[in-house]
Amino acid sequence: MSLFSSSVRRDRTFFASTWAEPGIRRLRERVWREGGGHLTTDGIVQSGRVWVAEFDRPDLKPQSSYAAAMEITGAEQLTIIDACLEAIRSCERFVLLDNGDYGTTLRAPAGRLSASSFLELELYQAVSLQKPTTLIALGDKGRMSALVRMLEAMMPGHADIVEVRDLSEAHDLILEVAMGGRRRAPGAAAGRRGTAALAEARHSNRLDSRLYEEPLFLGGRPAGDIPPAVDVDVAEKYLHDAEARTATDRVLSRVWIAMRALMGAHFSETTDPRIVDLWDRALERWSYAAAWRGLHGHLMLGMLTASAAQAHLRTRLDRPLFERNEARAHDLHNDLASAYYSIAGRAPRNWRRAFFERAECYVRLGFVERPRDEHWRLLPLRGSIERRLGRTTDARLTFQEALRLAEAAGNSADVALMKSELAETDVLSGRPRR
Repeated sequence: MSLFSSSVRRDRTFFASTWAEPGIRRLRERVWREGGGHLTTDGIVQSGRVWVAEFDRPDLKPQSSYAAAMEITGAEQLTIIDACLEAIRSCERFVLLDNGDYGTTLRAPAGRLSASSFLELELYQAVSLQKPTTLIALGDKGRMSALVRMLEAMMPGHADIVEVRDLSEAHDLILEVAMGGRRRAPGAAAGRRGTAALAEARHSNRLDSRLYEEPLFLGGRPAGDIPPAVDVDVAEKYLHDAEARTATDRVLSRVWIAMRALMGAHFSETTDPRIVDLWDRALERWSYAAAWRGLHGHLMLGMLTASAAQAHLRTRLDRPLFERNEARAHDLHNDLASAYYSIAGRAPRNWRRAFFERAECYVRLGFVERPRDEHWRLLPLRGSIERRLGRTTDARLTFQEALRLAEAAGNSADVALMKSELAETDVLSGRPRR
């Protein structure tokens, strides 16, 4: 059952801020009421134009979670976080009031605090969903806070950052954004520009064959308020939770908390075997979930950047890019090729061929580095790339080989898929067969 009502209007604005200061608590209630939120005579919450956690979801008891965070369990805090992240997904805009504080820190196992706060989790969600984002910096406190720096790291130059002198001015601006009176923040346009930026910044030479030089996750740098020490137990706990889930919001939020616990020993520098393994798992899981979210070409948070960071981590430490164990086979060549294949479908028309060709380069490397009995896993992707490049004869031969192997293995799902791919290839070639 959803934590958030399906009846929520999608034109709403999510308002995020700290909760501890009495002045900000009064501001939150005033914004909610003046935005149209109220209680009906029978005590039911009537939603307005602004979503404010403690009024739209009083059942989550935010007073306990924010003001006395150490008195509730981390699981209860995650219930509140999950509801807030789902609300951000349902809202059209995101507004964050930054008063210089990092927000209530999430409680971790054994009474410790993680590096992640409610505010940063809400901010990462808005950015990864490419919501139009307005960050209101309260006086001098907020302008260069850790939250602003993290926002710039995740989506540089694409957020609407406004300085205000006091809470009264912040109140007016929040309602102006919520009522549509202020120009729209860049939001989703930033994601579309990301693909073009990838092309121009990293692959401006279309004949460029240098591989493994992709942009890295979060620019290859630590993000957020860096903890003084790495907490591998916190990272392990939340990463294990992420790996047990399928819902994208739940996966990404848990992986984010795990990575934040590791930021003090960054993937670009650490050599500690346990921390390296945790980073490797976290980046792989982020890549998987980011692909489901459609963040293929996002320059800071995308599938490509996470896979590139994982490849960077492994090559730096002389670890293989292909790995097989009892449960599965994982090949970073396949992940990078898949990312470029997906990006090509969203790229400007004049860049599509270059991205498909780059995807093909990684597939070829995969065939070189995989053992022969694992080559079959790359055939469907190779056939799809060949077809998109107009080489339908090559694509047909590739899909025929993939079909032969699927039939020999008795895999009915793969057999059906390869027959479908063959049929589509024949139609595109103008020579449809039975």
